[in-house]
Amino acid sequence: MRTVVLLALLLLVVYVASRRYNLTKHVPWHLVKYLFQQFRRRLYERPPNGPWLEYDIEVDTAHEVLAKNHFANWHKLSYYVRGEDLNMRRIETLEDGDFLQSHVRGWETENGMRFSPHRELDQVQHPNRHLDREDFSYELGVDTIREIFDEYELVDEGEW
Repeated sequence: MRTVVLLALLLLVVYVASRRYNLTKHVPWHLVKYLFQQFRRRLYERPPNGPWLEYDIEVDTAHEVLAKNHFANWHKLSYYVRGEDLNMRRIETLEDGDFLQSHVRGWETENGMRFSPHRELDQVQHPNRHLDREDFSYELGVDTIREIFDEYELVDEGEW
């Protein structure tokens, strides 16, 4: 917990100094990003849950395949799930203008990659409904991943 407080304090000092003295162009943003990620990992960590699918695929290839299917790297507000090697999401627009996200996390295994997908409301547009898991679906997430990785061998599947 001490580390989390120190990281938060450091981020606050950097932010205030950059605003006060107009140092924005001199801030080492790569360091700020790294510190924020470490802060996130310590404060918002949780164990994996839900269904998973395991495919015979490498991390880099999985990232590439998902990116070609309009998935982007993790959102900064996302929880960190222990040991994850991949955290990507794809935003989709509904007819009524609401945004859904297909969210997938991945872990490297002996047989390839284990994916834990779900579909949910976008956390930026609907922060409270997102946290309350309204319109949340493991099944739709699993269907999305099956469709995307249909050319790769499904090694195993299960539930955390």
